[in-house]
Amino acid sequence: MFFESQKCIFCHSEDVVRNPPLSHNNVVKTTTAPTGNSKPGKIVDKYISDAKEEIRKEKIKLRSEEK
Repeated sequence: MFFESQKCIFCHSEDVVRNPPLSHNNVVKTTTAPTGNSKPGKIVDKYISDAKEEIRKEKIKLRSEEK
């Protein structure tokens, strides 16, 4: 590829060459064997319920500090 009137932003050289990105990425997905009784999103549901519980406790704590 050739680019006209481009300069390097670091050294101000006009000898600029673009390297194309690699088009092939190897992604290996590891999965665990299904246990049969676990549903998808179980970890996310647990995190959400834990976060809600922490928020509820924090609200109670802040209300008691206001009084």
